[in-house]
Amino acid sequence: MTGSRQGAGGFSQLPQTVRDGLLANAKTIGPNIAAPAPTVTCDELHVLHVPTLVLNGERTRMWYRLIGQAVAACVPGGRAATIEAAGHMAIVENPIQTATLLMQFIAEN
Repeated sequence: MTGSRQGAGGFSQLPQTVRDGLLANAKTIGPNIAAPAPTVTCDELHVLHVPTLVLNGERTRMWYRLIGQAVAACVPGGRAATIEAAGHMAIVENPIQTATLLMQFIAEN
């Protein structure tokens, strides 16, 4: 199941509200995969002058972590942080650390 990368039984361990949301959004997977991937260059990101924090779970697939690191490096002043004990669903898997990092970032910016 997309959105649950914890392996066998991972989806059933998610809170019911999260499972409901994932199932409701399942119909969007096909159109998203069928559409061509957007292209975004570092030069395009470099013109952004907004506070930017990219969060990834420590177990997030390497592909997504690399994209996040590239975005943080290309946006002027961009920052990246890692959510411990979490994968791609970091806000569900470790909501306290996710909220703490977001609140700190908002307070600083």
